[in-house]
Parts: sequence; structure tokens; C-alpha cells
Amino acid sequence: MKNIKKYSLLLLLFALLGACNTKGTSPRVAADFNEKWQFYWADSIDSEMVEKDKVQWREVTLPHDWSIEMEYTHDNTAGCTGYLPGGIGWYKKTFTMPSKAKEKKTWIEFDGIYRDSKIWVNGKYVGGRPYGYSAFKIDLSDHLNYGEKANEIIVKVNRKAFMDARWYPGSGIYRNVKLVTVNPVHIAHWGTFVTTPEVSKEISKVAIKTSIVNEEQSSKNIKVTQQIKDAKGQVVKSSYSEVEVESGENTFKQELTIEMPSLWSDDDPNLYHLLTTLESDGKVLDEYTTPFGIRSIRFDAKRGFFLNGENKKLKGVCLHNDAGAVGSAVPIDVWKRRLRLLKEAGVNAIRTAHNPASADFMDLCDEMGFLVQVEAFDEWTVNKNKWIDDKPNAWKFDFGDKATGYAGLYEEWAERDLKDMIRRDRNHPSVIMWSVGNEIEWTFGYYWKTASSNQADFNKVLDKTSGGNLQLVALARQLHQWVKEEDTTRPSTAGEVLPQAGNLTGYCDAVDVTGYNYQAHHYDAHHEAYPNRVIYGSENWAQWQEWKDCLERDFISGVFLWPGISYLGETSTYPSKASRVGLMDIAGFKMPVYHFFKTLWNDEPSVYFATQRTADSHYLLKGKEIIENPQKKRPTKWHWADLNSHWNYENNESVYIEAYTNAEEVELFLNGKSLGTQRLKDNEDRLMKWIIPYQKGKIRAVAKTKGNVVAEYEIKTANKPQYAKLNLDQQKVKANGKDVVHVVAQLHDVDGNPVKHINKDIKFKVKGDAKIIGIDNGLTDNTNSFKADHCITSEGRVLLLVQAGKTEENVVVEALVDNIVIGESKFEMVNEF
Repeated sequence: MKNIKKYSLLLLLFALLGACNTKGTSPRVAADFNEKWQFYWADSIDSEMVEKDKVQWREVTLPHDWSIEMEYTHDNTAGCTGYLPGGIGWYKKTFTMPSKAKEKKTWIEFDGIYRDSKIWVNGKYVGGRPYGYSAFKIDLSDHLNYGEKANEIIVKVNRKAFMDARWYPGSGIYRNVKLVTVNPVHIAHWGTFVTTPEVSKEISKVAIKTSIVNEEQSSKNIKVTQQIKDAKGQVVKSSYSEVEVESGENTFKQELTIEMPSLWSDDDPNLYHLLTTLESDGKVLDEYTTPFGIRSIRFDAKRGFFLNGENKKLKGVCLHNDAGAVGSAVPIDVWKRRLRLLKEAGVNAIRTAHNPASADFMDLCDEMGFLVQVEAFDEWTVNKNKWIDDKPNAWKFDFGDKATGYAGLYEEWAERDLKDMIRRDRNHPSVIMWSVGNEIEWTFGYYWKTASSNQADFNKVLDKTSGGNLQLVALARQLHQWVKEEDTTRPSTAGEVLPQAGNLTGYCDAVDVTGYNYQAHHYDAHHEAYPNRVIYGSENWAQWQEWKDCLERDFISGVFLWPGISYLGETSTYPSKASRVGLMDIAGFKMPVYHFFKTLWNDEPSVYFATQRTADSHYLLKGKEIIENPQKKRPTKWHWADLNSHWNYENNESVYIEAYTNAEEVELFLNGKSLGTQRLKDNEDRLMKWIIPYQKGKIRAVAKTKGNVVAEYEIKTANKPQYAKLNLDQQKVKANGKDVVHVVAQLHDVDGNPVKHINKDIKFKVKGDAKIIGIDNGLTDNTNSFKADHCITSEGRVLLLVQAGKTEENVVVEALVDNIVIGESKFEMVNEF
């Protein structure tokens, strides 16, 4: 790339009133290209171009995941990807372009197509992308018809390799699409890079790097104006320069200072917007807006992570790409609900396991205040074995082309995929690390044969198993270098599952910051042996010990629990489509472990308890002491105790009760009678336990600190269900065809108590211009279609997702059992709030 020749001195200005003069409508047109696509699915048609006039198409709106629309099946599917079919999908769309666009440049932006996409425009192949998580653009300018003659775009998506991932990836054009038209002189795709090299509460520097493309034959004199706006839209700083832009791509750098900046943090996610304007001879050629935040990050080998100079623990979770009932084509409102619930638990960090997330998701992390580790790959040059049922230790088997993942793409695409990930996401203040891979050691056999701990013995094993070739380390160093070529402001990292071997090979130190997957037992020894290494828990069990190990060590920057929310796939027994792990289930319902970690990560006083038949629990009553059952020990890794949220058992039946709090003590009452008080400091595992004979009525926990009541929680015995209460997360949405209302139907008895021990098949009717896009009860073995209009409840509840249409009106949602309406609610759709 060429450097721009500066003709004039940089002029810095304060804007007193903050009005932005853009001189009219922006010449850049970035059109939403998601609507009115046609779709056709075929399990076997693998030609280069579908016989489009001989197949039956149906209309779809993007983002679209065809696999999630299909029925669960045991045929030609696998547990690793959630027992949903793959196959080949075809998309087509017709559109016109105005005549005046012929003198401009037009490209199409796909935020992600899973996977192996090929694209034709007006019958000519124009490109594609094999990696399903990469965002990319294709220049269409020379292939379009302009004026009245229509254009046709066809996209082929190939997921015949239905075991291509260790989790459910989705299928299709599952992220947003835009059609962008610009002048020949324009800001490049992902063409701005905003950093904040010096940050304080008094004054901060903002460095701006702008890439400008000149597709004309000669150089052009351009005025480049930069305006920084605050959250209210007020311009707080602006500058301009006169530059000569040569043919091709040019770079331009500026530095501005902001006095008394509003810093971005996880607690207070303040955002600014940079408006970049290109002008020539008084005419605006291009405008481009870049959201960014002013913040500083630093990792220290002895003291951990710092944000804006403040030492902060990463209270993180790992999240996969899907969102339960909507699969991988996730509306933004669905992510909003899920992230809001995680935020309420005290989560402040997210690892995008194990691939780049959508642009919408990243925007939300900026807006809601999450610190993000963006991860590129789960595989490098060797495919991992995938989970499948019907075979003992099936993950050890090679299933050939059906399980083809990223390995075949690495040599040609890894650099581009990694760098494109960074270029798309580098302006997000939420991003604090770039991860080049997850548990790649799986795929290099010698790592698993290095049981010895000394260098000499390790070298013998290495020579025997790999010929002394440390390909893993060489690849990691190359990936690290590619990261640094794009961004030197953030560290590289990797999730490592065998750091003891990484110490001997150098893999641990091939990246800036070393992630330990389930390796907390090595923290102390490795910190002592490698005192300059930055260590954090990149994947951790959702257990108290994992967080305790972090809290007790200043040098551990934080943890990322596996997972934050349960996900489809990575299972091995049909009909189980997922594992019941994480703080929330696949419907986004809170599980008991959510409440446990809330007491650790959210300072707001809270108390919660759950119940279980003692016979089903992991505990025994020995005299007056509650002890762990030696024949049925409590899970200590991925799973939590299987507890209930109800108070309905047989009279005098022995019941185990488990309470969590961040208060000093909890007193438990049954029908007003105290069952005793327990102090948090007396319970090393932070689990307050009671075993009592069951009596129906009300059981209540009262949490106190310094003798004052700070939180309460209660459950009442419920009778048979009489009606359903429908709780909506939004009462008013935009009539835009995109917004989503989450409807939770909970059974209640005649006295208004939630019924959580009896389940019913609830059917829903939606009256108005809105549609059902998903239904789920959160159970992993529920094979009811996510696109059905009914579902059996779990714990007496079910989640319905309703997407708004485009008509301003009220929408009524009815819940029915046996064709009798048992509940009703409504929401309003409006054009503008």
C-alpha cells in the first residue's frame, strides 16, 4: 500500500455545538440485502449451477439457517452437529441497479455463509468463501446490468460434510448481507482503524488510520475530514487535511486529542462515532462512520488484567454460535436477551468459542459492556475427530469426508481468514485478545505421548513420534505474526489444553498471553517456572474451585466458564441434541449454577435455593451432619447437581435443599418455622445444605448481613395447573420485520403459584402481523421441531419467539391446552418509538 502525500498542515478544531454538516445525503449506499431471497434445498444436487427453472423455490428472509428448520433425525446426521441434516442449499435473488450506479463501484458483503459458498451473478461465477465464519465482500461492478434490466445472484452453500464441526454450526446464509455502492474514490472495505494509544480521564489520544481507494486512472486531490461525535451526536473534535490520493489503495494517519473523555469499560460502555468524509472540489465523494471506544488494556504477568488502569478479573464465559431454537441465524433481539441475563449474573467477558462471531454480536458487546476474546479457529492443518453416537469412544474414529473441517482450507485460507477477522473487528473496544486457536494439541499426536516432565525424555518421545518436527509451534508463531501485522494494540492468545507439553516445545510462548483450558492445577508451578508468562483460564468448569483458584492468585487474569449458555451439538446419544451444561440452558432459562455464580460475580445481595429428593441427591444425613454420598459424588467438572425449582414431594419424604448467597448468613423457614441458620464462612464449598422431611406449604430463605435482611427467596407448594401466565420481554417493538418478542408461558395454579412439577403440551396462536420463529423448553432430549407451534413444557414453562411483521398494530399471543385458551398477552408494533 502507498503512503498518502500530505499537502496541508493538520488543522484541529473544536465543534462548539456539535452539528455535523455532511453536505446532504451520503454518496455511499449500504443497502440491507436480506429480503426476498428464494431458497431450495437438496441433499445431493452438487452441480456448479442448479437448474433453477426446474426446482421449487420458496421465499426466505436472511439471515437464514436451513438446518434448524428441519426435523431431528438419526439418518445421515451426527451428535456432534446436533442430529440435524446438512446437504446443499441454493439461494437466488433478482434486483435492479440504477443507471447512475454504472459509474460507481458496487460490492456485496456477506457477514458469513456456512459453508463452502460459491456465487454467480448473471450466470458468471464471481467468487465465494469456504470458511463459514468469515465475513467477506465480492466486487460485482463489472458483472451487473444497470437500468431496467434485472440482475440475478445465485449462491450455492455446501454442507454435505454434516460432521464438519464439534458443535452445531448451522447451514446457509446465516448472517446479514449488504449491497454497497460507492464512488470510484472511496474509503476501503473495513478501511478505518481507530486506536487509543494514550488514555486518561483528563485527556486521551485517538489515532486514526484510513485506507482510501482510488479506482480512477490518475491521482486526485482530496480533502479528508474526521469528526468525532459523542453518544449524544455532538461533535467533540474534528480535523481535516488536503491530500493527494494516487491510483490504488492509500493510507492516511491522523492523531486527535479528546479532553475529559468518556471512557469505555464493562461497567460504563461509552461509545464515540468517527465520521470520515472525503471531498473533492466541494463535492462529497464518500462518508463512513466508525463506532469506537476510548479505553486502555494491559496484561501483567504478576498482577493480571488492567482496564483503564484498573485491575480487573475477567468473569468470562465461552459462547458458541447458535442460540437454540433459531439455530445460527440469530436475530439481534435474541442475543440481547441472552447477553442481558449473563450481565445480570455478573459476567463481564466472552470468548467467541471457537470462531468469529457475527458483526451484530460484536456491536452488542460494545454497547452492553463485555470484554471479548475473539477466536479464529478450532482446527489448523489436521481435522479433529468429532463426536458421533453408536460407537464407543467414537471421537477417536476417522469418518472421512463427512467430518471434513478446516484442515483442508488452512494452507490457502488461514492468513486471509485470520486477518479478515481482525480487520472487521479491530475497532471494537470490547475486543481485548485475538485467539489463534483452541486445543490444537488434539491434532498433534506426540503431545499426548509426552507424559514425562523433563526435556530429555520429552525429546526422545518427540523424535520418535514426530521426527523432531514441531509443526504446531511453527504454525502458532506464524499465526501470531499475522496477528501483529494487523494489530499491535492487542495480544495474541490460544486456548491450550496441555501447557505442560507447551512448556517444553515453546508453544506456550508462541503467543503473547497463554490460555489454560482446564489446567488450573498447573497455575502455581508454571508461574514459578515462567514468571514472565501471562496466564488466564481460557476454558474452565463452572465450579467454585475454578473461580477460587483465580481469586487467590493475582497473576491469573480471569476465567472463561464452559459454557455460558448450553448449545446444540457435541453430544453422542440420540435423541440428545445437546449437553445440559452452562449457566443457562439452550432456551436461555437460568439453571441453578447461574444463581450460584451470580452470588460470586454480582455484588448485589442475592439468595437462591433449589431442592431434590435426598435419594436422588449427592448427600446423606449422618446423624445431624450432611455428608457427601461416597457412592454418588457430586459432579466437579462440566455438570452441576440436577436440582429442582419446585416444592412438591410426598409427605414426610426426605428432601435435600441447597442454597447460594453472597450475604453473611441464610436462615431457612418452612411454613414460618425456622430450620436453622447457616453462615457462608462455615461452608467452604459455598453450598448451604439442609435435609428435612417434606411438608407442603411455603419454604423461604432469608439472607442477612450484619443482622440486616438483604435478600429473600421463597417457593410454595403448587396444585394442579389452571392457567398460563405469559411474560413478554418487550411490550413494544418496531414493525420492521426483525424485532423479536420472547414469550415465556409458565403454568400457574388457582392460587397464582407457579406450577413447576407438572407439564403440559401448550399450543400457541399468534394473531396479527407477526410469526413464530422458534419454540423450546430447554431440554436437551426434546426433538420437537423448533419451528412448531406447540411444545411440552419443562418445569411448567416454554419459550416462544415471535418476530414482528411490518404492520403497525397490536399482536395477540394465545396459549392453549386441549384447544382451550389458558393464557393470553399482547404487544404493540409501531414504526417509530
